[in-house]
Amino acid sequence: MPKSENRFQFVSFTERIARVTADVSTWYKQVSSAAEEESTFFYETLIKCGELEGNNEFLNDFVKAIPVEQLRTYTQVLHFQKKLASELEKHLQVENSSAFAILFQLVVALARDIRDDFYQYMWTLFTAITNALERSKHDPEVLEAGFVALAVLFKLQWRHITKDMRKAFCYFIPLFGSRENYMRRFAAEAFAFVFRKSNSVEKFVAFAAKKAAKSDDGFLLDGVAELYFNTFKGVSHQFHSRAQMQFELVLKATLSIEDETQRNTAVEIVDKLIKKMVAFTRKEHSKPITDVLLKFLDLPSSDKRKESVTSLARLLTTWIEYKRGAIFQDYDRLFTIVHKIVRENPDRSESVFLDFISLLLQLRSEAVDKNGQRTKEIVESVLSAQALNVTLAVNFVTTLTDVPGFDVNIMPVVGQFAERVLNQANCARSDEVVVLNLYARICAKRRPISTSDLMQHGSASRRPFMDARNHTTVREHVIKAMDSLDAGVDQLSLERLVPAVAILPWLWRSGETVQGVERVVDILESILDDDTSVERVVDILESILDDDTSKFGPRAGAFALICATTALLIDDKSLASIKRDRFLDFIRRQCCLESSVQLLELVQQRCADWQEMDAVERLKETAEVLSSAFLSPHSVVRRAALGVMAAFPVQLEANDDEKNGGQQESVFDVLLEAESTDLTIQNYRHRLMLVRKLAHGSHRKFMPIGLDKELEWIPLKVILAQFYENFALLWPPLYAIAETYARGMPIDDFWTLFAPILEAANERAASSATSVDTTTAGDDEVGALLEQLVGTNSARPADDVTFRLHMWRLVSRFADVAERRTRIISPMLLKLAREEYKVGESSGRSTEDLSATIKEPVTEEVVEEEEDEDEEKPAARKRPGRRSVTKALVAILDTFAQFQDPKSVYLEPQIAQLYDELLLVPDETVQTAVMKCIFTYKHKFLTPYKENLERLVSDKSFRDELVMFSIDTQDSAVAEEHRKEFMPVLM
Repeated sequence: MPKSENRFQFVSFTERIARVTADVSTWYKQVSSAAEEESTFFYETLIKCGELEGNNEFLNDFVKAIPVEQLRTYTQVLHFQKKLASELEKHLQVENSSAFAILFQLVVALARDIRDDFYQYMWTLFTAITNALERSKHDPEVLEAGFVALAVLFKLQWRHITKDMRKAFCYFIPLFGSRENYMRRFAAEAFAFVFRKSNSVEKFVAFAAKKAAKSDDGFLLDGVAELYFNTFKGVSHQFHSRAQMQFELVLKATLSIEDETQRNTAVEIVDKLIKKMVAFTRKEHSKPITDVLLKFLDLPSSDKRKESVTSLARLLTTWIEYKRGAIFQDYDRLFTIVHKIVRENPDRSESVFLDFISLLLQLRSEAVDKNGQRTKEIVESVLSAQALNVTLAVNFVTTLTDVPGFDVNIMPVVGQFAERVLNQANCARSDEVVVLNLYARICAKRRPISTSDLMQHGSASRRPFMDARNHTTVREHVIKAMDSLDAGVDQLSLERLVPAVAILPWLWRSGETVQGVERVVDILESILDDDTSVERVVDILESILDDDTSKFGPRAGAFALICATTALLIDDKSLASIKRDRFLDFIRRQCCLESSVQLLELVQQRCADWQEMDAVERLKETAEVLSSAFLSPHSVVRRAALGVMAAFPVQLEANDDEKNGGQQESVFDVLLEAESTDLTIQNYRHRLMLVRKLAHGSHRKFMPIGLDKELEWIPLKVILAQFYENFALLWPPLYAIAETYARGMPIDDFWTLFAPILEAANERAASSATSVDTTTAGDDEVGALLEQLVGTNSARPADDVTFRLHMWRLVSRFADVAERRTRIISPMLLKLAREEYKVGESSGRSTEDLSATIKEPVTEEVVEEEEDEDEEKPAARKRPGRRSVTKALVAILDTFAQFQDPKSVYLEPQIAQLYDELLLVPDETVQTAVMKCIFTYKHKFLTPYKENLERLVSDKSFRDELVMFSIDTQDSAVAEEHRKEFMPVLM
């Protein structure tokens, strides 16, 4: 037999269970209709199983308890039926019985023999079988035999069961509510045969919802949904012939339940059913089910309740959400029905219904509504509802911004809605803010801020997307919001000001002149009198630049960027009066946050003093201000900072490119192109090629003349920041490039830069588990709007733990250089081991213990348990995951393992003591790394046994080496003169 054909493959429990079915239609034809000759089914089954399982003690106990030889005829079985049923129930309750599968078959055989008389024992034996299944829920053979038995019993007794479906369901509740998915599936498959034949579907649906509403978890709901699904399911992705009729009954009963809690439960069950059906079927087979949903949705208003439309909207949303509506056929009919509902019931404003309409318009409006007229009428009907909550309406419109024809068909309707809300006599200030926020979010989606486009085209990039004539009321309120600000911006005025500034450029048509306002009140400190809104925005920007950051926090940068963008969209020269130094001071206060750096990139060349200062001096000053931006974890910050630097007209030393007439590239141009290159499989090599140009030595031809240390450090900072990128293919070449700086730069210059980076990486990684950014801009509505407008994400995490690991692995590549600066790295090793790795706690032993040599590998479960223990101690400071700390510790130890003179290491006594403690840690990787460090001492009592100790440390060779490496005094592999010093290390 070929090697590729393995007939004895291991089949997992999940795979075996997936092959098991309790659907009676798949195997019932295989069951013979009559016993051979005149024998009974019970006797035949008993003899057959006895031959196969003659040594089964549990079966033998059962056989001894019944008169086997008196069960050959039907009359005898009828006579002993009570005895047989009693013994079957008794033996099904035996713990850990290996005869369950046989007993299940005997129950079925008894039912086939005594037929209608069996029903009196039906539920007693049913309970015994289900209890046995619960005790054997991890045995596939028992599960299959048990559920097949239940399916046969239901097949045989269905006429009795259908008369009392609710009683049968109560007995099935433990199975339908089981935590195991396969138990619920088996129960549903067994029960579905009877449910299809029931004439009381509506009563059953209400009863099942009542029981499910009382359950503490969602398992029973899922079990009932699974029952309905197996009732309707056919073959080959089709539905059963009775599925349409029965689904109609289920849906009718669900929507007719009076009790709100039970009705919501029933709707949730049908929602789960919809998810199962839409995943099962195909588009061409879906019509029987979707026709029922559309039929109920299209009922006259007098024949359906308000809650029914909401429930149907939820169910249809579930259906058309799957694969973006690919399984739904009749969208034209659905559009017509929805159009009729919103036209006849304009006050319908449930959020579920609005979400359904929004999803429908997003997915199919272009295909069904070519000219957008019906889409416009639907949105108009929704927004014209008098009872519609303003917030609900705003959320509804916000989701429609991607609908085709939004600018032409929907924006005029939005303008009408905004005019109606804002012109109300009792218009609340909060409603005004909500409407302005809506316009701001639409502008953010339709015309997002693009600093690159704005820098290239200036005010020419202002291309209005809406007809301003439909939004004059909003324009008036924007001007009013900017005019009515009180001195000193508070939270409420900010809520109006932020959207007002953001939407100002888009409320005038291209040919119109943006009109002015009377005065912009001092936002933070200063007031400038003027009549043009452009300069009023400049005033706001200047106020932010001069303000103490404590009032605004990190969101000041985003607000300033919006103000600058608005001003430049209206007039290219609007920011010429602002000195560049004020932007630099602002960035210092903002600590080089993303928006503030983008702001400088946008405005610096438009500042009045851009050409006044010496280029080299301006370059050095800017490099000092943006120092932390070059090492930012986020590429967008590094890219903006490099964009600022690349704008300077720097002079480079003449090189071959210039001599040959080519254009010179500065280091900033190269780095900017590298940062602008997407990290993909196709493009990452191009980024590496650009970074390789700046390896130490070859980087000098790209550096400006008259550079200082701060400028020379920029390439190394950006290269090190690449380790924040989650792209593994990039890392190995970066190690080699960064190593050239460690070996090429003067050692003092290199460690002056690298030591703070290493220290900061350790601190951030240690605190990453507990650090919470309490100053994020997304903590309130204003902050969330600012983030959306400028496209930032304050919650974007930085992988400080991985970056720390990369830094230490980089250090291990130039260990000879690091050995000359152990005053820097030795305290870091001790701090990591003592405070993060908790070496004393992890070893769990302060004295030598012979049992400690019996090594147990550290598994994932052990790591998880340790982390769980940390979580159970609220007073303890949470740390990064144990595995990540271990990797960092091993990386540092790898560096120390390469030192040539370990005794000259700073804090050597403490380091040596740490090595001894780490040897007690039951972790192979740590012990291996520590042994390498100890071997650097070249102790005479250890060197001869280096290979033996390495094999003892390894989990794979530990047991073999333990046998081979004898330490007996009579036959010892250890020399006597080494024994005294060697044994403590070994132990």
